[in-house]
Amino acid sequence: MNHLDVEFYCTGQVEPLNKEDEAIEFSSKLVQALQNKMEKHNLDNDKDVSLDQLKATFTEGLTFSFSSSWALAKVNMFLNSSSAGYIDDSDHFEPSMEEIKEAEREIKRYGLENYEFNSADDLYLQTDKELRIDAQKWIDNLN
Repeated sequence: MNHLDVEFYCTGQVEPLNKEDEAIEFSSKLVQALQNKMEKHNLDNDKDVSLDQLKATFTEGLTFSFSSSWALAKVNMFLNSSSAGYIDDSDHFEPSMEEIKEAEREIKRYGLENYEFNSADDLYLQTDKELRIDAQKWIDNLN
């Protein structure tokens, strides 16, 4: 049962999601997609990748385009490069047409096509390291 189904069941009507709720829902679906990609990659390859690496790759893809398809294609490119045993962050390659098409299929599969954002800051994709830094800043501000 998704968010709208639960809300309709409880209230008898569907309230539109606010921008923050949309960002949370999109981010949650995206993290699930990245988690699935990571698990499949790690089962099929000797060199494991982390969820944080995929989140960072997706976020970096958004800096060039506000397209989730393009950013997910960058993740696909990263995974394909990793599978081949080649990862060099200093190189700036573009995804292949097949990586872009796969990303577009995944966008539909995971229901990621209807969210509009202005930057990666609109999303909830912090890596564990970023979350620890934010938590430490919060704790430091309490003192």
